[in-house]
Amino acid sequence: MSRAAQIFALVRTAVFTVIVPGVVAGYLPLRVIGRDGASPQGWSYIGVVPATIGLLIYAWTAFDFAWVGRGTPAPIDPPRRLVVRGLYRYVRNPMYVGVLLVIVGEAVMRRSWQTAEYALAVAVMFGALVILLEEPLLRSQLGPPIRTTVLRFLVGCRGVRHRLNEDPSQISLYERIFFPRGLASMTSVRAIT
Repeated sequence: MSRAAQIFALVRTAVFTVIVPGVVAGYLPLRVIGRDGASPQGWSYIGVVPATIGLLIYAWTAFDFAWVGRGTPAPIDPPRRLVVRGLYRYVRNPMYVGVLLVIVGEAVMRRSWQTAEYALAVAVMFGALVILLEEPLLRSQLGPPIRTTVLRFLVGCRGVRHRLNEDPSQISLYERIFFPRGLASMTSVRAIT
């Protein structure tokens, strides 16, 4: 792909970001939902931490979608290549995590229960999108699943995908607690990392 095509993908990603995540994580919680909130003061400035981390996560993953995946986060213009670098090596949907962190940070900064409830609703919506739309679509597009573990929202399971064929005695206590039926029993599809 030429450099011009990659830059065009970045521009399309920027437009999508303003329209969708900008509305979901910016306009709605700040102008419509969180009317019970106040201006940040005192301890509430701690909300800057999750909001900033969320913005960085979103920017990083959106860049990877455009530069490496040659597409955008928009369902009508998805990446043409599988993105398995950066945060996508560790978490299946880091972009969703980033958006949620921004909303949670806003709720803390503004001390807004309505925005916190909105963050919970967005998390449920993201989960429903993954389970009801993304997974079936990917299964139909990618054919029979291969042994690539899908970790929906779990963080910190580095290398789990590579451990499916290992000796069961080598599985960590964490994995035994959270995956008692074994890692291979989890939902799997090809190329969703």
